[in-house]
Amino acid sequence: MREETIAVVRRRLKQEIRDLREALDRWRGLQGVEDAGDPEQLPDVEGMTYRSWKQRTEARLQVLRATLERLDDEDFGYCDDCGNEIPAARLLAVPTTTCCVHCMSAREERGVQARPMVF
Repeated sequence: MREETIAVVRRRLKQEIRDLREALDRWRGLQGVEDAGDPEQLPDVEGMTYRSWKQRTEARLQVLRATLERLDDEDFGYCDDCGNEIPAARLLAVPTTTCCVHCMSAREERGVQARPMVF
């Protein structure tokens, strides 16, 4: 079960990375600029919207790449807090998670987050 779950998570992560890269490339192409984040090249409102989206997208890409690298670690899929195995359903739903539902709920109650989970 574990190897199968990791294989599915790996495919999903790679697909999301491809999708986000393509979205960034498409946006740049639509704008007709090499770096659409250049404030001189975009009107203020549009530039702010793009920069915000670009920052969130790039942050998400970082999280996805880091998760992809962690897949082969022997501790991937185990909760950072309690050490128990994270259920496959949770990993499939939120592959970037580092905590089981119970520990994540406890962290949220204390106001503590796990590693960044950018959406």
